[in-house]
Amino acid sequence: MDFAILFAVTILAGFIGSIMGLGGGIIMVPLFTIVFALPIKMAVGTSLVAIIINSAASSVIYLERGEVSLPAALRLQTFTVIGATAGGVAAGFFPARLIAYLFSVVLLWTAYQMAYKALRVAKSEIGGDVSHGNQDWDFYGLGRKLRLWAYGGSVFAGMISSLLGVGGGVIQVPLIHLLLKAPIRISIATSAFMIGITASAGAAHYVLRGDINPLTAVVVATSIFVGAHVGATIAPKIRLTYIRVGFSAVLIYTAIRMFIQG
Repeated sequence: MDFAILFAVTILAGFIGSIMGLGGGIIMVPLFTIVFALPIKMAVGTSLVAIIINSAASSVIYLERGEVSLPAALRLQTFTVIGATAGGVAAGFFPARLIAYLFSVVLLWTAYQMAYKALRVAKSEIGGDVSHGNQDWDFYGLGRKLRLWAYGGSVFAGMISSLLGVGGGVIQVPLIHLLLKAPIRISIATSAFMIGITASAGAAHYVLRGDINPLTAVVVATSIFVGAHVGATIAPKIRLTYIRVGFSAVLIYTAIRMFIQG
């Protein structure tokens, strides 16, 4: 395994993951399986460890800027952990090929969400979503039915996190932004805060089964910290429309590769 390439690419994964609130798993899992030929379950387990570090590095900065909605994060996190725990247990019984196919579907869904939102609300990302703080959005002010849908979606996000090693952000960011109508930057920051706890719930099961490569995990944890810290620091200066459109193309390509390999 070329650790220099691994270090460089996972810095990029941490950078993009922190900007999008995704944790970087959507880059790391395909990287581990396609480039470094790790078994899918070991790739997922190692990715979950890295996501914990990514969350810690980026959340500190987002919290300082007041972009994390703690009421939403704490309530939704309970249900996400339930899903992550169930997904971590179920992963031991899922065929590796099925996980690869499921991951391809999640990547395509994420690509669609990014591209659609970029084309639809490009102007709003320059306006209201650029401001810091969450004083204009109240989680508890949402309707009870809407919150119940969010709780159910959070359980699903947790299961996806444990099964695929993506941190749950691919579901949580669209859920908070599209369903709960939070500004995009609050959605990203809140997801980034949550994914570390979610990943921890799932990673424990992979550790107990021995589905984590220790040396790879150490290298990835170091590089992901650097990338996540830089990404969260400069995130307010980046127009999310460009990131979404470009990254959508990468996700579609990766999904096709994962599906073929699966």
